[in-house]
Amino acid sequence: MVSFTQTVLAAATLASAATAYSGQATWYEPGLGACGRTNNRNDLIAAIAPSFFTHPNPNLDSICGRKAKVTRGSKTVVVTIVDKCMSCPQGNIDLSPAAFQQIGNLDEGRVSTSWVFV
Repeated sequence: MVSFTQTVLAAATLASAATAYSGQATWYEPGLGACGRTNNRNDLIAAIAPSFFTHPNPNLDSICGRKAKVTRGSKTVVVTIVDKCMSCPQGNIDLSPAAFQQIGNLDEGRVSTSWVFV
C-alpha cells in the first residue's frame, strides 16, 4: 500500500517537472501589455506566443504575472510574463531591454535560448 506521504511526494515531483522551451530570444520596447499593465524598458519582463494565453480576456489570463527563467549558456534572467508576442512561435520569447542585457548585448538582437516557467 502506498502511503499518503509517498503520494504527496510523487505529486510534488511531477508538478515540479516543468516543460523547457527552446527558441530565440529577442527584445522589444514595452508599453501597455496584453496583461493590462504598462511596463518600461528597465523592467525584467517578457512577451510570449499567443498560444500560451487561454482566457478570452488576456487581462484576466492566468499566464499574466507568471515567472520564467531564461537561459543562454551560463547566463540567466528571471522575467515576469506581461504581454503577447504576436510574431513569436511557441518557444521564442521577447524580452525587455533590461532582461535581454542580462543574457546578451542589444546589438545581437536575437539569440538562442531556453526557458522554463518557475
